[in-house]
Formats: sequence, structure tokens, C-alpha cells
Amino acid sequence: MNSGSSCINGRQDPLSIGIAGWAAMLGWGWVVLTSVLPLTGSAAGATDARYMRLAGVLVVTAAMLLLYVLRVRERRQLQVATQHARENEAQFEAVVNTSPVGIVLTDEQGHMLHANDAFLAMVGYSRADTASRHLSWSGLTLPEQIAQEREAIQELLQCGNTRILEEHCIHKNGRRVPVLVAGHVLPGEPKRIVKYVLDISDRKQMEQELKRSRDAAEQASRAKDRFIAQLSHELRTPLTPAMALISAIENAPELPEAIRGDLRLARQDLELEARLIDDLLCLTQVTRGVLEVRPVTSDLHEILQHSIQVSSEVLRTRHVQLDLQLLATRHHVNADPIRLQQAFWNIIHNAARHMPGGGTLTIRTDNPTGKGIQVAFKDDGEGIPVEYLGKVFEAFEQAPSGQHSSTRGLGLGLAICRSIVEAHHGTVSAHSEGVGKGTTFTIAMETVQAPKAAPTLRAPVDTSVKANYRILLVEDHRPTLQILSTLLRRMGHEVTTADSVAAAIAAADRDEVDLLVSDIGLPDGYGHQVMRHLSDRPGVKGIAISGFGMEADLKASQEAGFSQHLTKPIQVVALRESIEKVMAN
Repeated sequence: MNSGSSCINGRQDPLSIGIAGWAAMLGWGWVVLTSVLPLTGSAAGATDARYMRLAGVLVVTAAMLLLYVLRVRERRQLQVATQHARENEAQFEAVVNTSPVGIVLTDEQGHMLHANDAFLAMVGYSRADTASRHLSWSGLTLPEQIAQEREAIQELLQCGNTRILEEHCIHKNGRRVPVLVAGHVLPGEPKRIVKYVLDISDRKQMEQELKRSRDAAEQASRAKDRFIAQLSHELRTPLTPAMALISAIENAPELPEAIRGDLRLARQDLELEARLIDDLLCLTQVTRGVLEVRPVTSDLHEILQHSIQVSSEVLRTRHVQLDLQLLATRHHVNADPIRLQQAFWNIIHNAARHMPGGGTLTIRTDNPTGKGIQVAFKDDGEGIPVEYLGKVFEAFEQAPSGQHSSTRGLGLGLAICRSIVEAHHGTVSAHSEGVGKGTTFTIAMETVQAPKAAPTLRAPVDTSVKANYRILLVEDHRPTLQILSTLLRRMGHEVTTADSVAAAIAAADRDEVDLLVSDIGLPDGYGHQVMRHLSDRPGVKGIAISGFGMEADLKASQEAGFSQHLTKPIQVVALRESIEKVMAN
């Protein structure tokens, strides 16, 4: 209520009206009373009577005037209130109609009473369509959503509002419009339901585009993996005959020592090439997060010494002196020996590569804690800029080096090393005081209880087994087929050759076979098919040889029945040991 006003909510105060009415009634009563009384008595009495009549007339007039003023004021206030209500209604309608969110008013049966411009544009209808009362919410809903819509209306009537639902409205042209819908019941009778509708077509389109982009990226990643696997196969295949031939000639007793040294250098370069290919394959597993490790209780000192032995030629040609300090008393770990050897090998080669003029590589093990072992590789080579230390374990990253750029690798070794160590729940770190001050790489892992008989990297070979087996050799690369068949015959085996699945199966049906040595990728199929063809013959074993060496390839060979899977390039010694081991078992 405003000060000085007798209006409540746009209407006149009843108390003011009542007082004015009573004053008017009393005034009129007084006038009537004095009018009917005779004017008797003295002149003074008559005069008093006339004054009383005049007073009554004045009271009545004042009361009537007050009533008139109050009525006029009431009408004005009512007009102001009505105008204010109309303005509020217009403003509310403007807000509703200009809202970017669709707003719909329906009755309990879903008949559309009003819809704003946003909703009408959303479904393609006009105001004339809603004015005709022929539109209903159910008519704009998909048939499969009608049951859900009925449940939502019941929930609205019971609770007053409903959860946000994702539905589809049917456009006038028949297409589906994805929307989010929420509802609210207005107070009063009859029941009116307000629905808030948000068009999410753009969001759905973005989701579809993101899905297409994700599918395309995944397809590109798979294509990249297939390409790298195929590339590694193509790179490995020509290395096999060269590696096999060099390793066979290198061990000939009549060979001059100078030539033997040259062949040793060539073999080391071929092995380095094969390990770079291994790094490429390993990188694809790292980037996909599928790096597999097969941990067993292993002697870390033994793995480290074997890594040094494999790297001895690189250390010798780089004139690197090795200082090995095996000080750890607890040195057994739960690890994959091959993977851990790969990590050690990468750090050793990284150190040798950054000491082109020679130097000392100190490898030290100790037990900083009761349950841990630490391996430190400290070199006095080029060192690493302090600002670059955080990047040394990233793929394809290499510390800046202007003097010895020809000695730099692919930038994969340390990235793979970190992934291998972390897969074993260990840590690897790098430290350097700066350029020219050397680098220290430190690997830390948890130790386990040493077994009674620690396993070795290579299983003992039973050399008492006979060495003349009937071998079916399947290989589509002609140089590899010729070299391997020649070397196998020199070992004393009977060798039958084939260069396809069909030729191998025909040879297997024609001749007796003790051992299948087969490439996997063949012109008309896979070596797995040949192995499965021989699987029903008792005693027949199989060794797969392939340029494909990922975990999935090894698993596929095992499932096909092969006892071993050798990854190209193959050394004669490794092939001989595999044959003896497989046949002995």
C-alpha cells in the first residue's frame, strides 16, 4: 500500500468507503428529521433548526463528494493496474516469443495452446497452425517415444516437474529434430503444462563429426601399424640371407683373422639394423598403449651382462672403456628378460653414440633401499643441456649436437626404454650438469626373493639328440630359401623346399616331415595353414620365421601350432639352437 492512498491491490479501501457511506446516511437522516419537525417556539429555536438542516445538507454533500472522489480514484487505480498487467503480459509474451529455447503450453491431454517462435521454427509450423488447435505434442513425437512421453506427463502432474529427457520432434517436412525436453505444471485449474525444448541438432552433428574423426584417426593408426609391420617385414627379409651367410662364414676355422674381423663388423651392422627395426615395431606398441611384458623372476645382473656382451662390438669400435660395478646384493627382479635387455641395450648404445672420441662408461648397481635395486649408467661424453633434460625420453627427440650429427639415431631408444621400465613399475631418469659434462641414466626397480635356481636367458640345449632331421623349408624370398636350405644341409638335415602354401602342402603329402620351418607371409596364404595341415601327424614340430615380430604375430604362430617364432634376420647359431631345442622337447 502507498502512503496517502486507500487502495489495496488496485481496489478502494473498504473502511474508507464504509465511513463515507455512514456519514452520508447520517446526514440524510438528519435532513429528513429536521425537515419534518415543525418550526415552533422562539425565533432562536427556528433559527437553530434551519442551521441544523443546513448542517445536514453540508454533511450529506461532503459525504457524497467523498464517495465520488473515492470512486473516481478507484477507477483510475484500476485502470493503472490493468495497464500494468497488460504491460507485464506483453513483456512476458515478448520474452517467451524471443527466447532461443522453445516454449510450449499444453493442456493435460497434450493439445498445444501456445508455442513461441523458437519452437515453431524448430518444427517448421506457424502460429496459424497452433491457433487452429490441431497441433498436439504427441503428434510431434516419434511413435516409439509416446510411452515415455505419457510417463513424463504423469510425473509432471504428480511432482510438478520432470527430469530432462532426450527425444526427437518430427519436423513438418518429416525429418527428425533431436531435442532436450523439460516440463513444469502451472498452478491453478485447469492444469496447464509448460515444456521447455532445446534443439541439440548442432551438438549431435558435432558428436557425429567427432566420431567420424575418431574412427578415421583409429583407422589411420591401424593403417600406420600395418604399414610399419609390413615395412619391417620387407626390411628384415633381405637381411636374413646376408646375416645367415655372414654368421656361417665367420665361424669357419680356416678363415683368416682379418677377414673374420671384417665379417664381424658387417654382422654387427646388420644386427644394429635389425634392432632399429625392432625399435620401430616397439614404438607402435608404445603409442597404442599395448606394450606387452612377460615377467618372470630374473637375475638383473645376468641380463645386464648379456646386454653388455651384445653391445661389446659397439663399445670397442667407439673406443669406450667399460667399468662394471655389480655392488647390489639383492639383484633379482620380476621382469621380462628380453624387454629389460632391450632397455639396457638402448642406454648403452646411447652412451656410446655420444662418446665418439672414446671415454669411460661406468655401470653400477646397488641397493639404495632394502627392497629396491638401482642401475646407474654414467658416461663422460657430450652431456645434455640442462633445459633439454625433460625431453630426452620423448619419441623422436634428440639433444642438439652440431659436431657429431652423423652419429645420431632415430630418437626412439630412450622413449622405448622409459616405456619398458614403466611397464615393470620402475622409473628411469636422466641427469647432466650440462654440455661436455657427461650424462647419468638411472633405472630403479623393486627386487624379489632370489629363487633357489635362478633362470638363465637361454635354456640349455640337449646336444645328444640326432641332428639329421627331415625338414620342410617354406620361404617365398628366393635368396633366403637358397641360403637357409644350403646351411641346413651343411648341418646334416634332409631339406625339402617350397615357396608357397600349395607347394608346401603338396611336398608334405609327398614326403615324410619331422620339422616345418616356414615363413608366415606367402604368396597364396600363410605358413599357419601349412602348420595346421601337419598338426594331425604325430611328432611333427614347427618353427616360424617371419619379418613380422609383434606380439600378435607371435600369438598367432603359437595358436597355429608352431613351437617357436623366430624374427628375421635369422642367425645360423640361433636357428641351430632352436631346431635342437624344439626337437629335444
